[in-house]
Amino acid sequence: MQPLILHHLQRIEKEKGIRILYACETGSRGWGFASPDSDFDIRFIYVHPRDSYLSINNPQDTISSIFEDGGEVLDFNAWDLRKTLHHLRKSNATPCEWLQSPILYFQEENFREELWGMAQQFFNPQAAVHHYLGICHNSIKTGIGDGRRSAGTWHIASSQAQSGTPYGDPQGGI
Repeated sequence: MQPLILHHLQRIEKEKGIRILYACETGSRGWGFASPDSDFDIRFIYVHPRDSYLSINNPQDTISSIFEDGGEVLDFNAWDLRKTLHHLRKSNATPCEWLQSPILYFQEENFREELWGMAQQFFNPQAAVHHYLGICHNSIKTGIGDGRRSAGTWHIASSQAQSGTPYGDPQGGI
């Protein structure tokens, strides 16, 4: 599956005129709870050409694409590096999850290690607990069985809320 995912990442790079710095798997596959009908949740961090950041207009800071290929659903979501850094500074759990994913599709040399080192400087367990409690609350509110949240999602969110860390100890991780 990796060659197909890399093909689509290269296609997105070319179509959007960006450079991908890091790409990983999240969701049920990243957490080890994939079922036979699970989609692929590919997340990546990218940069625009330098001149885009010198423009009066801000460059696009998110990319979202879904492809169906060979019977598989590939869900791509990405943040621009600037947005990623902003969220890391606020101790947002999402980029921390991406950086700790056990399934890595691509990274520029030492990117994950360097960004993870930076993330640890800003990590706030209380913010992480609030993030995961929010997921738990929404799962309860909308109903786990409504197709929007699976039992696996509930398990991961509640485990992470109890520990206050995405994918385990933020000091260990990678």
